[in-house]
Amino acid sequence: MNASHTINKITGLIILAVLATPVAAQDETLAAGKMVYDKWCGPCHDAGVDHPGTLALSAKYAGVKSPALEEWTDLPPAVTKLFVRNGVSIMPFFRKTEISDAELDNLAAYLARNTDVAGKAENPDAACDRDCLAGFIDQYMNAMIAHDPGVLPVTAQVKFTEDTIEMQLGQGLWEKVSKLTDYRMDILDVHNSTAISLTVVEENGIRVMFTLRLKIENKLISEAETMVVRSREEGMIFNPDTLQKVSETMVLEPEPALRNTRDEMINIATLYPAGLKTGSFATVDVPFSSGAYRFENGQLMAGPGCTFFPGCEDIKNQRIPTLAGITHKVAAVDEEAGIVLLRMNFGPGATFDGKNTLNVWEAFKVYDNHMHAVEAFMEVLPIGAPSGWD
Repeated sequence: MNASHTINKITGLIILAVLATPVAAQDETLAAGKMVYDKWCGPCHDAGVDHPGTLALSAKYAGVKSPALEEWTDLPPAVTKLFVRNGVSIMPFFRKTEISDAELDNLAAYLARNTDVAGKAENPDAACDRDCLAGFIDQYMNAMIAHDPGVLPVTAQVKFTEDTIEMQLGQGLWEKVSKLTDYRMDILDVHNSTAISLTVVEENGIRVMFTLRLKIENKLISEAETMVVRSREEGMIFNPDTLQKVSETMVLEPEPALRNTRDEMINIATLYPAGLKTGSFATVDVPFSSGAYRFENGQLMAGPGCTFFPGCEDIKNQRIPTLAGITHKVAAVDEEAGIVLLRMNFGPGATFDGKNTLNVWEAFKVYDNHMHAVEAFMEVLPIGAPSGWD
């Protein structure tokens, strides 16, 4: 064997060793992370109904994604670290004396091993799918409950409003929110990279109604619009105690054959404000289904079983005010869920005092060419008050 051949062979072995080193180190990290998972996470999150965390995630995602954390493909390290240090829902937080920072790094890497973190970084313009949009709501809610807006992935010029007033992220409800609840209805618009949630949280132990709209750009939050309703004075109607679980009607995912197109859904939903404008849903022929109902701030206001005022059991023919100044815009269309969310300002005539109106986030369940349900979160605002997003 000549000297040149020997040198080339040695050089090749050195290159292989260098290339193998990161792989070996990564394997060690994942192995260490697996040990942390088995000790602290597995008892709750291993596959199977005997594990409470898995059982809770099964109920939350209802077959949309695996309830077993080890099988997730969309769990970035930052999210794992946020949940471990701050807790979420029934999951407690873990101190550094229990899971050290180094152990948490390993755990986060292990749970992210199937997550295409690098691919997402290289392709930030790739569409944010339903899981991605729901994940942003998860991140926002958990950052809020931890009172730590710094963990959120936001653009440099992110805009945040609460009750139409522009603020800094971390102000307003962020300062006093104390608990998330089981009531959360997400409307996910993949087409427009918009995620909206109508939910109930606790502020200093008191249930409040919370609306969140997130605009996602390049996998970052560029807009966060929120509304908080704390009382009857703020909402005109206020019954959050009835909002324990999202209704089966709103949760139902229509079969593909029954889904309307995006444009058809919008056309059906916008007949509703057209009816309010003329003072009659019958006149504009809103295509309500036979069991259609309407809830406003947790109160049944129309449909079967309604006793709020005479005639309210018939949503199409009930007496309604004429709101000639009503305005609306489409906030989101969730084609898979069959939900259109309209952002409406009712204009003059919406309240008894003549000075105020209602700012309304109204969700319409639309499929099979009918409107099956209407559920709204709303707050009182002075007539003519800007939305903060005009």
